[in-house]
Amino acid sequence: MSRSYACLGNLHVAFQKACAAAKIPAGRKGGGLVWHCTRNTAATDLAAAGCTIEDVMAVGGWKTAEVARRYNLGNLDALRGRIAAARKRGTVVRLADKRKAGQSA
Repeated sequence: MSRSYACLGNLHVAFQKACAAAKIPAGRKGGGLVWHCTRNTAATDLAAAGCTIEDVMAVGGWKTAEVARRYNLGNLDALRGRIAAARKRGTVVRLADKRKAGQSA
């Protein structure tokens, strides 16, 4: 699929090339980075830098503040701290592992 955007050309090809140059896997099939995910990063970084919701909306192309807020992941350091604290509280067992343990018992 060819996506051409004004003077930028084909963003898909440019993104793939940039990922390859950075040695980062790209694309959903390979479990790599997907262009759409960069919107979360942009919204989160802009909000953390003190930009207004209007600024975030303008950069991300969102028409409503509600949608722009969905992309903002909030304070990542605080989130990481809460996740680390939750991990210390107990062992997390994947559902598949739990099923296997139940079948063997």
